[in-house]
Amino acid sequence: MRAPRVLVAYDGSDQAAMALEAMACVDWPARTRIRILAVRDSHLRFLRPLVDDLLLCERERDVASYAKRLSARLPTGVSVEQRVVRGPTVPTIITEAEAYDADLVVLGSRNRGPVRSAVLGSVGRELVARGEWPVLIARGEHLDRVLLAHDGTDAARTAVRLVGSWPIFSHAAVRMFSVAYTAPGPATTQILTAAALDESDLIVLGSAAAHGLDRVLHGDLADDLVLHARCSLLIVPADARVDLRIPEPSLTA
Repeated sequence: MRAPRVLVAYDGSDQAAMALEAMACVDWPARTRIRILAVRDSHLRFLRPLVDDLLLCERERDVASYAKRLSARLPTGVSVEQRVVRGPTVPTIITEAEAYDADLVVLGSRNRGPVRSAVLGSVGRELVARGEWPVLIARGEHLDRVLLAHDGTDAARTAVRLVGSWPIFSHAAVRMFSVAYTAPGPATTQILTAAALDESDLIVLGSAAAHGLDRVLHGDLADDLVLHARCSLLIVPADARVDLRIPEPSLTA
């Protein structure tokens, strides 16, 4: 039996700190493991190695400080780990998530907007496109009001199972919203309008990520929401492991 394993990507930004704040506000079950991962891009070391070493040490101190503060605010039995590594950002997060056997990957949003994100790319978009784990892009501290978007697909049913089985949603106000449109543009507008009217903290969407020519021709609803959503966003791939069995604490005489 296992409890959730959560990988939180931290880059030193205010948005990353917001993601950690959101983790502190969640009622995680006992034995949940949360790992804070900071990745220092290895390419920067070749430019100014001494400066890069100093910045890496500073990042290690930052992560240790946040880990200590987060641990103090979490329920008893929830562990907080920390790891600082060098490497290219997205591939390193993917490698670390695989090695950690993560159930959820969490990161903050830089709020670049759709144009800058489309040109420069974003970590969130790349992880969502990878489609291996549920990805939470945290844009606020609270996840209490949830809009669960359902379009009738297998991925949407997986998202429903996740929200229904993960104890972190046991006290959330969840509204299921049926998506009438299949094209990303109209569907995005419909979902964002519903989220705004409900003052949702979090949109949950099941996604079978589009790839290659299909993505170019028809777009991708999950990617569109990453670009345009103002609240937090949880993207759940169709084959995600969502039925976690939460271990009961052992009783002693």
